[in-house]
Amino acid sequence: MKNKSILQIFVLYISAFLVYLPVRAEVVQGSELLDEAIYILKRYYAGEVSEDVLMADDIEDAIKALGDPYSAYMSPQEYRAFIESIEMELVGIGVSVEKASDGLVITSVFRGSGAEEAGLRPGDVIVQADGVDLRDMDLSQAIMYIRGEENTSVSLTVKRGESTFSVKVLRKRISLPTVEWDLIDGVGYIRVLSFGDDTPAQFKRALEEVKAAGARGLIVDLRGNGGGYLQSAVDMIGYFVGAKPATLVHVKSEGRYYIFSESDHLVDMPVLVLVDGYTASASELFAGALQDYGRAGLIGSNTYGKGSIQWIFPLSDGSMLKLTVGYFYTPSGKQINGVGLKPDLALQDDFL
Repeated sequence: MKNKSILQIFVLYISAFLVYLPVRAEVVQGSELLDEAIYILKRYYAGEVSEDVLMADDIEDAIKALGDPYSAYMSPQEYRAFIESIEMELVGIGVSVEKASDGLVITSVFRGSGAEEAGLRPGDVIVQADGVDLRDMDLSQAIMYIRGEENTSVSLTVKRGESTFSVKVLRKRISLPTVEWDLIDGVGYIRVLSFGDDTPAQFKRALEEVKAAGARGLIVDLRGNGGGYLQSAVDMIGYFVGAKPATLVHVKSEGRYYIFSESDHLVDMPVLVLVDGYTASASELFAGALQDYGRAGLIGSNTYGKGSIQWIFPLSDGSMLKLTVGYFYTPSGKQINGVGLKPDLALQDDFL
């Protein structure tokens, strides 16, 4: 983003306008692994559990029969890779991705990564990895074909618009902060890359530093942020609204209820939030709450529309089920899942 553009966006808008959770403790003992999984599906899955699910021969088939792209069966290694991707501590090519019908769509490319060196961009779709077709795999399985040992390479088949090409990408060890910040023309600029465990603390430090530097306003950049932990988004909402409802959730096993932030109110300055079609999940929870309370205007394009909640259930062999158990809404009850958030000021991505 060019410095001049940030200030222009902020002035233009102000003049016009004056949410995965921790592992669940329950493990079903004394039954075969598939029986454990079916019990959990019947009790917790937010959608319909069809006969095809109940009669599946194995857990992977049962999960596929759900037809839910956000539910998955993960080995311990796959679960570890999933958590590392949220925390931005990983060995890989250096991209964040979302599942799409034609492969894995890249939502952001990390600085200094093999993906950046290879010229990959947000919006590119990874179709194959080392000749293995990823289109019919769930997200956690597909990622394992892209991940690998440090200093090895993976050959990717990538779709960009109407063209398809192959590229070899080096895997590197990546340890990135989930928050970056700067002061540009008197406006605090904070980019949030993921909602990990430490993100609220990093975000608080960023707020304190831009305020101390004399920021007159704040831009929070959530473009390409595919989400992370719901509680991290809830904590960060409190920095803007205090101890108010951060989100309304509806979980199958628990009903409907509000989740309140307990964070201190730190921000009184005008706020803008940058969003795009890859702003998803916890990012939408955060942006939707600030929009609901009138604490920020959203600028960019309509967000992704993932308003579902996943819990992690351990199975007795050490593997995990990541399962959609409910949905979250903005504090006023506005639906996010399948709809996304409409920006207050729509701008083309190339303007930003």
